[in-house]
Amino acid sequence: MKKPEQWNEEERRIMNERDDVAMIKNPQLWTHYPFLPLKRGPFPDMEEGIIHTNDPTIVRKCNLLLIPRTLEEFRKLPATRYLTVEAIIGDGWLVD
Repeated sequence: MKKPEQWNEEERRIMNERDDVAMIKNPQLWTHYPFLPLKRGPFPDMEEGIIHTNDPTIVRKCNLLLIPRTLEEFRKLPATRYLTVEAIIGDGWLVD
């Protein structure tokens, strides 16, 4: 078995995706529970999003530090619903 430092770019990408899926599926590991920050795209055009434990298949576009104070405002954030956690990763979102 190869060591991580011997992985090629494709192998690294696959392992990172597996790690991100595992993190989304295990909220007890989230540093900012009940929220998990996500990012998509390269800097400086990077998008920021968050998911909530109530429905980890909805990505709401928001910076973790700017989460609205009320549930009503939170629900008004632009959001995309995915069928699976794997679909979130497949759409380019990564755990931040």
